[in-house]
Formats: sequence, C-alpha cells, structure tokens
Amino acid sequence: MNIQKLPNNYEPYERLVVCNNELIRCKAIIDHKGFYPILIGKGIFPKIWIYSKYSRYNEEIISLVEQSISCNPRMKVDIDPDKNLITIRFLEYQGIKDDIILNINYQKNSAIIDILDLRPIGYTIYGTSKSIVAGEAEFSENKMIGMNAMFSI
Repeated sequence: MNIQKLPNNYEPYERLVVCNNELIRCKAIIDHKGFYPILIGKGIFPKIWIYSKYSRYNEEIISLVEQSISCNPRMKVDIDPDKNLITIRFLEYQGIKDDIILNINYQKNSAIIDILDLRPIGYTIYGTSKSIVAGEAEFSENKMIGMNAMFSI
C-alpha cells in the first residue's frame, strides 16, 4: 500500500476530542498503513478531508471531502459558523438512509467530535459523545498525547 501524502495546508489541532477521548498533538484519528481516511485540521473553521480507497478494481484514493468541501454528490457538508458546528452527511443512496459521518464543534485551537461514523466509507469505527467503537472494542475517557494516530490499522 502506498504512503499517502498529507495535504500541504493540513495542520492538526493541538487538542481534538473524539467521542469522549482526548487527542493532544496527535497527527490523525486513523492511520491505515500510511493511508489517512479522515483528517481534521485547524483553520478559520476546521479543514476536513475524507478519503476512501474502496474500489472494486484498484487501490486509488478517492476524495470525498477536501478542506471541508464536498467532492462527491453523496457527501453533504453543512457549516454553521454561528454555532461553531460542522456536520457531514452521507446522503441516501440505493435505499441506504442518510447517515451523519461527522459532527464537530470547534474553537480556535480545539475541536470536539460528538458523532463519527466511518462505516459508509469502509471502516467499522463509529461513536457518539459517550464513546467510540473500533471493531469490537469500545473506548471512552482516554487521553493520547503525541501519537501518530488514535487507531493504527
């Protein structure tokens, strides 16, 4: 698997809370052998990138969201600067109902993810404001400092 080049303007948050787990100076939420399916970086509002490698024929990286802008008609990005809130949805497709992929509240140097669901892009990782589930393991109230990623797959 090829190593993914991170976006030039990606700068991770100093503090990112992911479903009741605190990441301090961590590069990413997931590192899948050098592939980062979701990146959340600092900006006037969070700069969010979501990628997929799901493909029947090749391992090409598919951009779903880049810098908080949808690149795919099935992804909808709602930014509410008055509430400091971004919600990203995977829209209904072939009978699958709309799903919130990400709900994030943000400030200048920190952000809090209270909904994360990466199942629509091929990862069994999902959570709420109480905990996050990765595979069959559930995590809550953890603090990770200076790690490459919360999950390395």
